[in-house]
Amino acid sequence: SANVLIMASFVLGMYCVFLLVEELTGSYWAGIVAGIVFSFTPYRWTRIFHFQLLPFFWAPVALLYANRFFKATATRDFIWMMLAFWVQFYASVYLGMMLLVLMVAQFVAHVALERGKMERWQFISDRRHCRLFLAGAGCTAVALFPTLWPYIEVSRDWGFVRSLSGNAENATEPLALLAPSFIFDNYKT
Repeated sequence: SANVLIMASFVLGMYCVFLLVEELTGSYWAGIVAGIVFSFTPYRWTRIFHFQLLPFFWAPVALLYANRFFKATATRDFIWMMLAFWVQFYASVYLGMMLLVLMVAQFVAHVALERGKMERWQFISDRRHCRLFLAGAGCTAVALFPTLWPYIEVSRDWGFVRSLSGNAENATEPLALLAPSFIFDNYKT
């Protein structure tokens, strides 16, 4: 099963990024190159045995449908976006949280930068959009609560809570990889 997950993560990651980039650029070859770069970047090879980090192929699908929703505001695209987001969250809570931040940033960037003043206000104040966003937030809370419950139980029963310095030192970000651990001492609580 580990081999299947590893193989599927590279193939599906390449294909899903291909779909996203091809739609964004309109170029078949840009999609091919982006898919290969995404799947076979050396950073992924260094994390190959971190199985929770491999199934990141749902994120490009969620972003693909988010982009389609912003273009046509079709309810079906919003639903597919939410489903892909939930599956990504269940595949890996860590990657799901990263995707959540990315999708919120994408929404803010789209509303702030890609729409004119009147169009921006119409998009935000449209009743159908408001109902859709509220329903999406409510369904997300219900759908993702089971992923949060084990963390709540462990914290309550064992008193295990990771410190801010522990989070900073173990983060998968360039600062954590480049900076010595003493930089994070001021986060200790």
